[in-house]
Amino acid sequence: MLLVGFRLKNDDRHKVNKQMKAAEQFEVSGSSAIRWVQRFRENGTGKPSPRRVVRLDLRRRTASRPERFRLLTNHCRPLDAETLRQIKDAWHEHTVLLFRGQSLSEDDQRRFASYFGAVAKRVPPKPGATGIGDAPAWNDMMLVSDKLDANGKPLGTLGHGEMWFHTDKCYHRRPHRASFLYGIEIPSAGGHTKFSSMYAAYDRLPADLKRRLDGAMVMQGQQYGVGRRIDVTLPLDSTHHCRQPILLTNPGSGRKALYVASQNSMWIEDMPRDESEALLQRLFEIAEDPAIIYEHVWRVGDLIMWDNLARLHARTDWPSEQRRTLRRCTVEGEPLY
Repeated sequence: MLLVGFRLKNDDRHKVNKQMKAAEQFEVSGSSAIRWVQRFRENGTGKPSPRRVVRLDLRRRTASRPERFRLLTNHCRPLDAETLRQIKDAWHEHTVLLFRGQSLSEDDQRRFASYFGAVAKRVPPKPGATGIGDAPAWNDMMLVSDKLDANGKPLGTLGHGEMWFHTDKCYHRRPHRASFLYGIEIPSAGGHTKFSSMYAAYDRLPADLKRRLDGAMVMQGQQYGVGRRIDVTLPLDSTHHCRQPILLTNPGSGRKALYVASQNSMWIEDMPRDESEALLQRLFEIAEDPAIIYEHVWRVGDLIMWDNLARLHARTDWPSEQRRTLRRCTVEGEPLY
């Protein structure tokens, strides 16, 4: 699901008021709506007014983009109750929202995130945690970057290269509910973010496996610098970890989801480790099936928010000579049991 936001320069407002007034009289659907948005942006008449919201029903079903929805608005300004309701409804239904063409300060991003919960503070790694490196500390706004200063010190966290599927803060008693990632500097190729649907993963589970996993708990952990699989031999006292339900009901949509990720899920509780690992590998194959993955190609100014109880995310590699910088914050959720 994509929700796309457009901004408007102040000196463009007088150019679009008449067109916006006319546009608000009807809704358009299907590919014609997409063409209308493209023409509107490309014909030199400006962009939709931040004081107005135009609802375009663009639902189209494909393998990689099951549903699309666009809401034209500006998220640097305070949101009225109706606009916020529409955004939350779309988020609950579609789980990943894209606001394109934004120009956000840290305060703008923090304010928008705060509509969805308390903006989460950084939880420092435990003493003895491996793979941390010398990334700078941060408070509630994490700079995700591979840039270095003049002395070769990282200016951000998470560095360069691929990161496999995971979900933010699943290893805490209150997993972070939503994440907000904003594109600042984007490489010319690669550095994409993949989103896998945990609703679709649950729906693909055989009935007997759903029964077997009903009520089961999985140990979720954190490991810095991990490849595609967390080290299941890590001492738990060296890493953040928490038991979580392996199947959950999303509090926003009421839908069932599979809550496992190869970078986080260590073992299924009360199960022999070899049996647990074999079953988890089976679940990872379902969760990482390309048929249920949307791969986002970033542009500068993109703001993406997603539901961590409904989506796993990963990133692809990019050329070593190019830089990539994004800014992320999250909001706190509630305990899952």
